[in-house]
Amino acid sequence: AKTVCFIGPLIDENILDQGLNTFDIIIFVDGGLRHKKYFNSKTSISVGDGDSSEDKLDILASPDKDQSDLRLALDLLPETCSKVTLIGFLFGRSDHELAVFGEVYDTLLNKKNIETVECHHSSKRVFFYNSGHHHYQRIGLFSLFTLKDQNISIEGDVSYKTNSKAFKTLSSLGLSNKGMGVVNITCEAPVIIVEEHEDQNE
Repeated sequence: AKTVCFIGPLIDENILDQGLNTFDIIIFVDGGLRHKKYFNSKTSISVGDGDSSEDKLDILASPDKDQSDLRLALDLLPETCSKVTLIGFLFGRSDHELAVFGEVYDTLLNKKNIETVECHHSSKRVFFYNSGHHHYQRIGLFSLFTLKDQNISIEGDVSYKTNSKAFKTLSSLGLSNKGMGVVNITCEAPVIIVEEHEDQNE
C-alpha cells in the first residue's frame, strides 16, 4: 500500500524536524510547492490554480474553479493508497481549515481503501479514521467528532468510554477525552480526532 503526502503552503519550520519525510508519493498543493526542497520523493507532482505559487505547477487549474486546490489533489489519490498525510494545511484561515476537514471527510466516505489521514502542525494534530476498528495511541487530551450521525465505541486506555453510543454531527459528546495509552475506536463512518498541546486546552 502506498503512502501519500500533501504539502500545503502553511508549513511551520518546527514540523520539519519531526521525521515526516518518508512517503511513496508527494503532492505539492499550489503554494506548497515552495517547500519542495525540504522533502525527498522519487515520485512527486504539483497541482493548483497558481494563486499562491510563483513556481510552475504540473497541473494548472482555472482560478475560477468551483473546488479548492486540495480537493483537486485528493482526486489524484491512487486506489493503492491506504494512508495520507497532510502538512501545511492547519492554522490558516478558519474557513479554509473547515473546508479541509470537509473535503478529507468526504474523501474517506468515497474511498474505503484509505484507512487514515493525518494532518500535522507543530502545535496541533488532526487524525481522520475511516469506518471500521482502529487503535489510536494517545497520552493526553483529545476530542472526537463526526460529520455524520453514527454509533461510535471508544474503549481501552481512555477516561471516558462509550459502547456503540449515538454521536450527532459535530456533537460535544466526544469533547476533551483523555487517552492513557491505546484507545480502541469502532465507528460506522469516518471520525475526526483533534489533538492540541496541553497548554492550549482550557
